[in-house]
Amino acid sequence: MSIDGKPPMDASCAGATANGVIVAEAGGNGTVNLDDPAYGGAFNRSVRDSGAILIGASLATSRTPTCWTNFGNRVDVHGWGESVATLGYGDLFNGGHGEEDRFYTSVFSGTSSATPIVAGAVASIQGNRLALGLSPLDSTEMRSLLSSTGTPQSGDLARRIGSLPDLSSVLLPPYSTSLSLSASSSQVDPNQTVTLAATVSGHSPTGSVSFYDNGVLIGTATVTNGTATLTTAALNFGSHNFTATYSGDVANTSSSTAAPTVVMSGNIAAIINIINSILLDDDCPQGQPCP
Repeated sequence: MSIDGKPPMDASCAGATANGVIVAEAGGNGTVNLDDPAYGGAFNRSVRDSGAILIGASLATSRTPTCWTNFGNRVDVHGWGESVATLGYGDLFNGGHGEEDRFYTSVFSGTSSATPIVAGAVASIQGNRLALGLSPLDSTEMRSLLSSTGTPQSGDLARRIGSLPDLSSVLLPPYSTSLSLSASSSQVDPNQTVTLAATVSGHSPTGSVSFYDNGVLIGTATVTNGTATLTTAALNFGSHNFTATYSGDVANTSSSTAAPTVVMSGNIAAIINIINSILLDDDCPQGQPCP
């Protein structure tokens, strides 16, 4: 029988959930209908609600209740109640030399195996939210999310065990980012340097930015407060097309600059004018001014 209907334990669960703890609780094995009037509404949430997530068990090959799981409207979600691999027993692997601390089994079952499956889903959802800078869910919020987004029970609907958690429907994707790049100057003399600054939009981005000069990697810098900076080596004469790529992190997608940031090393326009002047002078008769 689930502990949720027993007043002392029920109060303990209620105290834990009131303090922000998510309680994933085995619904118990006994083929018991928790809605039976014999229990005097002990499992009726409108009478009392500990805030715990009550968990039933299904067959591994379908979302049909196992023959032994407890059931009823108080059961929120379910997990596999058979054929679950875990530590112990040694039927799946005996450690190679009968070492008990390396035993594995493939026959863990009941709501005892279903409950850690749901607890793992809870931990994944909380970790996902924290990685994205979101506040964690409390127990009743998590209970509602899992039951409303899970894959519905598929058989023996008279014995309600709730839905099977579906992480693909609740895990949030990383934030989209964009990357902009600027240079400390757009025109420098040959053999001078410039400082490149890459600014990442997103949700408190971390990670790194790689910088390229005409497609060649010239360095990588860590993102701090949304910006990564790099001072180039001395630039040779010519046009330098700088681009950058952001690595992304657990909360932010990767991104690249949309267009290059161009820096000219040397006054190319002035040099072209000098070359043109020399060429024009060569076309004039020696000792005579050009028209």
